[in-house]
Amino acid sequence: MPTSAMPEEGRSSGSERNVDKPAVSILGFVLGLIALLSLIIVALPKIARSWAVSQLTSVLIHKVEIDHLEMNIITGHLHVGGLRIRSKEDNSELAVIRQINADVEMLPLFKREVSLSRLDIISPVVHLLRAEDSVWNVPALDTRASSSDSKAGISIHVQNAVLRDGCLIVEDRSVSPARTERMDEIQLTLMDLSPASKDPATIHGSARVFDSGTIMIEGAALSDLRSGNMKVDLADVSLAPLQEYFSGHMHVNGRVNAHLSVTWPSTGTSPVVVSGALEGHDMTLSSSGRPMGHVAMVSVSQGEVMWPDMVAMDRLVVNKPEIWVYRNESGHFVGLGARKGDSPKPTPMSESNNIQSEAATTPTQWRIGTIVVRGGTVHLEDRSVTPVYSDMLEHFEMTLDDFMSTPDHPVMIAARADIASGGALALQGRAALLGPTPSLSLKASIHRMVLPSTNPYLKRTVSHYTTDGTLTTAMDIRLSDDRLEITSDVTLSDLQVEPIQDSTHRTVQERIGLPLGLLITLLKDDAGRIVITFPVSGPLSNPSFDWTNAVWATLRNAVVKLITLPIRSIGRFVMGGHQHDELALDPIIFDPGSSAIRPDMERKLQDLARLLRSANRTILHITPVLCPADLEAFRRLPPASWPVPDLDTPETAGHVLAVRRAYLVAARLAGLKKLSSARLPVDPPRQDTSDGGMPRVELQLEKTDGANVIGRTLSRNQG
Repeated sequence: MPTSAMPEEGRSSGSERNVDKPAVSILGFVLGLIALLSLIIVALPKIARSWAVSQLTSVLIHKVEIDHLEMNIITGHLHVGGLRIRSKEDNSELAVIRQINADVEMLPLFKREVSLSRLDIISPVVHLLRAEDSVWNVPALDTRASSSDSKAGISIHVQNAVLRDGCLIVEDRSVSPARTERMDEIQLTLMDLSPASKDPATIHGSARVFDSGTIMIEGAALSDLRSGNMKVDLADVSLAPLQEYFSGHMHVNGRVNAHLSVTWPSTGTSPVVVSGALEGHDMTLSSSGRPMGHVAMVSVSQGEVMWPDMVAMDRLVVNKPEIWVYRNESGHFVGLGARKGDSPKPTPMSESNNIQSEAATTPTQWRIGTIVVRGGTVHLEDRSVTPVYSDMLEHFEMTLDDFMSTPDHPVMIAARADIASGGALALQGRAALLGPTPSLSLKASIHRMVLPSTNPYLKRTVSHYTTDGTLTTAMDIRLSDDRLEITSDVTLSDLQVEPIQDSTHRTVQERIGLPLGLLITLLKDDAGRIVITFPVSGPLSNPSFDWTNAVWATLRNAVVKLITLPIRSIGRFVMGGHQHDELALDPIIFDPGSSAIRPDMERKLQDLARLLRSANRTILHITPVLCPADLEAFRRLPPASWPVPDLDTPETAGHVLAVRRAYLVAARLAGLKKLSSARLPVDPPRQDTSDGGMPRVELQLEKTDGANVIGRTLSRNQG
C-alpha cells in the first residue's frame, strides 16, 4: 500500500510544475508588451520630434523648434503644439505655428512614405523679410525640397491640408522708406499635395488684405510652385497701404475690386500672365495737403499683363474724374515735382536679381484699345497772378483710341469740355509723342470764351482789363519732329477794354505801335468783331527760342496787314511823341477820270473812320489834287462822258472831279462812324507837281485845342 501511494504524489507535483511554466511565459509576454508599449509611448514621440526637427531644418536651412509632439501609433493621430522656425543668422522668428494636427497612415511608413490623410495647421504667422541687399530671409524652396527628399529617400503625400487663421507679414528693407505689408485671416485648403508628384494640387483660399479688403483664390499648382493656374478675386482692397510704391509727395487712396486669372509660367517669355477685369472706386490723389485728383470709378475690361513684357487692355473707362490744377505764388505747379527728401533711395540689387535687372532694360509695352473719360471736371487756380485766377472745365469728355507705347505709334484723340465762366473747348486729331521723332496733328477750337475771366493775365501782360467780349478760335496744331506750327483763326466779339489806372507799362504800344484801346478800335469791323488769322512756328528743343516774341511778332504782322494806316506814326502822334501837331497820312487813290472809291481805298476809309471816332480831338484835312493823269483821261474821252457833261475844257472837268472826290471821301468818312463834318474840312485843291502822280485825295491829321487832354487820356489806354 505505501508503495503505491508515493508514485501518485509524484505525478501530482509534476503536473503542477507543467502548469506554472505557461503562466510564467504569458506573464513575461504581458510584462514585455507593457514595457514595449511604454517605450513606444514615451520614446517614440521624442524620436519622431527629433526626426521631424532634423528633416525640417534640412529642408528650410533654418533652425526648427517643436515644443510638444504627441503621436498615437494605433490611430496614427499626430499632434504638434508650438512649432517655430528661427533664422540661422540672427535667431529671429521667421514663422510660428500654434498647433498642427495630422492623421498619419502607419503602414506606408515602413516603405519610407509619409502619407497624411488630414493635415490641420492652426494660426501660423509667417514673417518674410527682404534685407538691404535684396536677399530674402527664406530662400527659394524648389531646389532644396527636391534635393532633400531625394537624399532622404522619403516621399510625402497629403490628401487634405487645411490652414486656418494664418497671418503673413512681408517686410521690404531694400527700399527707403522700408515697406511692410500684412495679410490676416488666411484660410487655405490644399488637396492631393505631393512634392514628388507631377500632378498639381488643388487650392482654395481666402484672406483679409489691408484691414478691410478680401482676396479669394481657387485653382491648382505644383507643390514647388513651378507652374499653376489661379482664379483670384479681390474685393474692397484699399490702395492706401500701397502709398510707398508711389512718389513720396503724392498720396493715394481708394478701393479696388478685381476678377483675375493668374497663370505661370506663360507660353511666351513672360514668367507670369495675369488677365481679367478690374474696378477702382472712390480713388483720390493728393499732394502737400491739397487734392490733386478724384475718380468715382475706373474700370478695365479684358486686361492682360504679361510681366514684364506687355500690359494690354481692351477698354479703360474713367468715370467722373475731378482734377485740381494749382499754381502757387512763385509760379510752381503743386504736386508735379518732388519735394526735397521725398525721393526714394536707390534700391541695391543682389546677384539673384541680375536677370530681372537685365530684363528691365527693355521697356514694358503698353497697349490700350480705347481710353474713355466721362463727366470730368478740372479745377484751375493760379495764385501767381493778381487777382487770383480761378475757373473750371466742366463736362470733360475724352476718347483715346489705339494707345500704344510703341515709338511713333499715333493715338487718335477726341476731347471736349465746357468752360464754367463761359465758352467751350474741343480737340480732335492724332498724336505720336513717344519715340525719337514725335508728331502731332490736331484741330482745336475755343467757342465764345468769356474774356473777362482772363483779366488776371491781361492786367499783367497788357495793363488792361476787359469788361465785355468773347473769343472764338480755330487752331491747326502740327508737330513734326522738333518743329511746332500753330495756325489760329481768332474772332473777338464785342471786346471792351479799360486801362489800369497809373500803370506805366506800354507792352502793346512798344510791340505793336498803337495803344491797345486805339488798336482795338481800328481792328473792329462794322459788326464789332476783330478777326485775325496768324501763324506761330518754332523749334521745341531750342532753349533760346522765345515763344512770346514769336507771338508778338506774328500778331504785329497780322495787325499791319489788317490796318492800312501808318500804325507807329499814328501811335506817336496821338500819344504826344510826334514833333508836330500835324501828321500826313497816305492819300486815297482813284483811277484816272473816275470818282468811284476803289475797294482797297474803302478799307482804308473804314480804318480812318475808326481812328477819328477814337481820337475825337483831331480833325482830318482833305485836300483834292489836280492831277495831269485826269487831264489825259478827259482828252481821250468825249465831253459827254465827263463827270459834268459839256464843260468847256478838260482842265475845268479835272478841277470839278478833284473837288467831287474830296467831298465823296468826307461824306463816306462821316457816314461810316457818324463823324461831324466840322472834323472833315475840305481844303482848296492844289496842283500836282510830281511826275506821274496818281489821281488822289491827300489827308492830314491835325490836333485841335485840347489835344493834350486826348494824349493824356490815351496814354492811360496804352499797352
